[in-house]
Amino acid sequence: MVEGTLKRQPSPGLLGLAWTAITLLVVGGALALSAADAAAFTSSSYPVTVDGAATKGSEKITTEAGSIECTTSYHAELKSSSTTLALVPSYSECAAFGLAATVSGTGCSYLLHSTEEVSEDKHKATFDISCEAGKAILVTAGPCKMEIAGQAGLASIQLLNDTASIPPDITFKPEVSSISYKVTQDGFLCPFNGTGSKSDGSYTASAGTKLTGQSPSNPEAKIRINVGEPLQFTASSYPAALSGEGREGIATETGLIVCTASYQTELPAANMSVSMTPTYGNCGTYAGTWSISLNTNGCTYRIYSLGKLSEGKYKAAFDIVCGVGKAMKITYSPFCIAEIPPQSGLGIVELINKSGSIEYRLEVTGISYQVTEDGFLCFFNGTGPKTGGSFESVENAVLTDAGVAVDIG
Repeated sequence: MVEGTLKRQPSPGLLGLAWTAITLLVVGGALALSAADAAAFTSSSYPVTVDGAATKGSEKITTEAGSIECTTSYHAELKSSSTTLALVPSYSECAAFGLAATVSGTGCSYLLHSTEEVSEDKHKATFDISCEAGKAILVTAGPCKMEIAGQAGLASIQLLNDTASIPPDITFKPEVSSISYKVTQDGFLCPFNGTGSKSDGSYTASAGTKLTGQSPSNPEAKIRINVGEPLQFTASSYPAALSGEGREGIATETGLIVCTASYQTELPAANMSVSMTPTYGNCGTYAGTWSISLNTNGCTYRIYSLGKLSEGKYKAAFDIVCGVGKAMKITYSPFCIAEIPPQSGLGIVELINKSGSIEYRLEVTGISYQVTEDGFLCFFNGTGPKTGGSFESVENAVLTDAGVAVDIG
C-alpha cells in the first residue's frame, strides 16, 4: 500500500514550456502526490514576463489631502523561482485631491516579498517601494506636489493563486498603511497641511489586480505563474511508466464519435509536466459506409494540476502539443476530413485517487479544429476554422504503473 506524503520539490526546469503538475512520488514502485513549503513566486517555465493592470478607481494611494487614483499597469520579469517579485508600475489617467494629476514612477518599483501561507492558495507579502538613489514617485496636481521615496517593510499584500484561470495566475490586493511621503509644494487651494514629511499614506484596493505570465518571445503564449513551489511528478526510481485504456467521445459540428483510447506516459526524471501519448481505434463508421479514423500524428496531451477538488481528487488543465506543421487528423471519409491543431489552456481533466490506481477523466471543451475536406455526404458546414469541439471520457481510463499500486495522496 502507498503512503502519500506532501513535500516541496525544487523546480527541475525540464521539458521546456512546462506547467505545474501533480507530484507523483514512487515509494517502493508506487506513485504518490507531494507538495512544497517555500512561498516563492514560481512559473512553469523561465524566463517569464508578468503583467497586470488596475483600472482607475480600483486602487488608490491616500494621503492627508485625499486620494490619488490612476489607471496603473504593472510589469515584472522572473528568471527563476524567487520570494520577491519586482513590479514596475506605469500610471496614466490620474486624478489627485479632486484635480487632474500626473504621476511619474521615475523607475521606482514595488517589491512584493512573499512571507507566509494564510490558507490553501492564499499568501501574504510585505511591500517595499524601491527607487534609485535620489529618485522618488512624483505626484503633481495643480498647485500640489509630493513625492514618495523608497521605503521597506510595509504591510501587507494579499496574494491569491487563481486556479480558475487557465493557465493559472496570481491576484494581488494591497492593504498597505504607514507609507511615508513628502509634500514639496502646498500652493493656493491645495488641501495639504503644509509642506514637509508625512507618514499617514496608504495603498489600498477595492478589488484585486490579476497578474498573468507570458513568454518573453511570444506574449500571446500564456504561462502558469503562482505563489509556492508547484507540485511535481517525481519517482524514487526512473523511468516510471503509466498506461491505461478508456473510451472517448470526440465532438465536432458533425456530431459525436466514440473511440477506444489508450494512453502511455514515461517519467524519465522529476518534472512538473506529464506528457500523455494517446492512441485511438474502433471509432465506428460514418454515414453507414466509411470507417472513421483518428490519427494523432505524433501529437501528445500535456496535463498540469490546477488544484485539489476534494480528498483524493484533483483538477488539471489540458494542452494538445504537436510538432511543427503537425495536427491530429479525423478522417470520416475520403471526402470528409478535419484536423485538430496544437492548442493550450484547455480544461478540465480530473485525476482521481483510487486504491492502487489513478482514474483519468476528460471533460475538455472549446477545442479549435480545421475542416479541410467537406465533400460528398460530409455534414460539416463548409471548410475552414471551427471552434466548439470537445473531448469527453465515456469510460474513464485507469492509469497504472506496470501493475504496481498507484495512488495520489
